[in-house]
Amino acid sequence: PKDFDKADHGLQKLRVASYFGLVFATYSDATPPFEEWVGVVAEGIRRVCHKPLKVLGYDTQRIHANWKAYHENPRDSYHANILHTFYGTFGLSRQNQESGMVLDTTGKHVYFYTKAGTEKEGKDFQETSSTLRSVNDGLKLKDPSILKWTDEFGDGVSVQILTLYPSFVLHQIANSLATRQLIPRGPNEADLVWTYFGYTDEDDTLTQIRLMQANLAGSAGMISVEDAAVCEMVRKAVGDGQTGESFIEMGGRDLTSGGSHKLSERAIRNFWHNYRKDMGL
Repeated sequence: PKDFDKADHGLQKLRVASYFGLVFATYSDATPPFEEWVGVVAEGIRRVCHKPLKVLGYDTQRIHANWKAYHENPRDSYHANILHTFYGTFGLSRQNQESGMVLDTTGKHVYFYTKAGTEKEGKDFQETSSTLRSVNDGLKLKDPSILKWTDEFGDGVSVQILTLYPSFVLHQIANSLATRQLIPRGPNEADLVWTYFGYTDEDDTLTQIRLMQANLAGSAGMISVEDAAVCEMVRKAVGDGQTGESFIEMGGRDLTSGGSHKLSERAIRNFWHNYRKDMGL
């Protein structure tokens, strides 16, 4: 009809923020400006995305579990050194290395970091590590070049994992840089979209290192392949009990207990606190 105005019937507009080369969007008019939204965790983005970026490739991974099960993974700051044999065996991330965790004031956003080569190998660690499945001195790499990395940020950090509520992850694993976007595909499936990147001014040697180390993460990554498998195991274990409830109070209900070190459930407790609050549970 003549009185139909397309301007009155467009798609729902998103509020968009571009932050150090990353683009974020929200449907909500109530969400604060981006830097206010993420708080102190923004420093972790600025650290990695401090100059113009270039995309190196993409990878999409189907996870056969509820999206929230995966979201616990990058917030569980100590599981990596227990679950991932590659981390512990080859020293990229171990429990006895210098590390830390940073949460914003809401507890929605978090990043943690580890510095390789800062081990404190006392008697207690030697006794404990000898029983850890994730530390296996018998494993060797036919091509150890994947372990060669350069401290391009000058701070000694070998691993930084940053998570923004509710569906974004930014990682630095050695010289591998990538974002992860978590997209729910139903109650029992989710897609994890990996975007690998470098910097526009880097030389080809560093780009080739990043491409090699892309094998650490992604759907078949030497490290991350175990994460999706564990999420699926959890789904299968609880799948027959959807009408029931299970509760493990690890670390209590205090959202601040656990401090700023990695051996803490603090980030996970804050995730579930915020999720339940947003869902009115």
